[in-house]
Amino acid sequence: MERFLSVREVSELFGVTETTVRRWVMENKIPSCLIGGARRFNYQEVMNHIKGAGKK
Repeated sequence: MERFLSVREVSELFGVTETTVRRWVMENKIPSCLIGGARRFNYQEVMNHIKGAGKK
């Protein structure tokens, strides 16, 4: 079963504000979806994004 994260959980993982996470969504910098009207992030996709960010 897939695990989904909230905006708050993603902001804590990245060490940024919730506003920054929402801005990343608007700029298509991080994948997300709407579940029941709430923004959610696939845990594995977020972890892959974090790992990829360190390779620059």
